[in-house]
Amino acid sequence: MSSSDDEQIRALIAAAREHAERGRPQEAERLMRMAAAQAPSHPLVLNQHALRALHAGHLANAVALLEKAARGTAPDPEVLFNLATVQRRLGRDDDAAATFDKLLDIDPANLSGLLERAALEDAKGETRAAAMRYRMALQSLPPGFQPPPWLETQLRRARDVVEANNRALEAHIEDGLKPLRAQFQHKIGRGIDGL
Repeated sequence: MSSSDDEQIRALIAAAREHAERGRPQEAERLMRMAAAQAPSHPLVLNQHALRALHAGHLANAVALLEKAARGTAPDPEVLFNLATVQRRLGRDDDAAATFDKLLDIDPANLSGLLERAALEDAKGETRAAAMRYRMALQSLPPGFQPPPWLETQLRRARDVVEANNRALEAHIEDGLKPLRAQFQHKIGRGIDGL
């Protein structure tokens, strides 16, 4: 597929999404049919078909379409995110982690990808790794960022995990310093007594 054909398919899908968001489902459907007729195997066309299958509750069909869409040499970040999300819903957490890693290789600052990958680590009890990834996600937020309601819970969890990890690290450092402090205090005490 030429780059101009790819651009045309992307434009059709973007226009279809815009019409859908504005409450014009017939126009959105017409544009999607045009994109599918021109390039039935385009990753974003497959992605749209997969989203429909997902909304209809057909997870196996959705994951198959997304896996096919992600096979290209340069997978689309949206496709990878959707694939990882469906893999996770199917309980395939290792596959989801690998797919999120591919997404983050392509787009290291992808907020949703960072949060979801951290959530997988968090669920496995990999607290330090989750805290590091959550910290990266939080640091990527622009100053004054007002999250949409659907993102607030994830960001709250990210902050909680990072803060808990910071407290654990401080406690670990404090515990490691206790013997040094005791030794130092002992030497100072002997030095003063010797004067």
